Amino acid sequence: MQDVVRPLPVPDILTKPIWDAANEGRLVIQRCQDCQTYYHPPVHTCARCVLSGQFGQLHFAPVTGRGAIYSYTIIHDTRLGNFEKVLPYPVVLVELDEQPGLMLNGNMPTTLIGDLRIGSVVQVIFPDIGSGVRIPDFELVGS
Repeated sequence: MQDVVRPLPVPDILTKPIWDAANEGRLVIQRCQDCQTYYHPPVHTCARCVLSGQFGQLHFAPVTGRGAIYSYTIIHDTRLGNFEKVLPYPVVLVELDEQPGLMLNGNMPTTLIGDLRIGSVVQVIFPDIGSGVRIPDFELVGS
């Protein structure tokens, strides 16, 4: 993936803290300060607090970046010209350790497809995808 020109993120008001932290090598996830529920992707209102008649305060909190592969797919699609030279490549759905059901998608640029297993423990990494922009991807723990 290092040789691929990947699209740059386009931050908006909700996602800017995620991309800013990634550029610093940190993973942050939105969290309600009242009920402690994590949200990804970010939301405007804590659904849990609203149901209880409250309006929870949402902030971005650092997380470990550790989790397990919940699911994955292997991309073979040649319509994205920049990615043709790295086909096939894996895209994973990782359940982060901080909360059951807290999922984050990413690539695993340093992992061979044959090494992917549901339940494998992974850790976030922050490759530079060009123009000084770093994004969260994953690698197997111990690799």
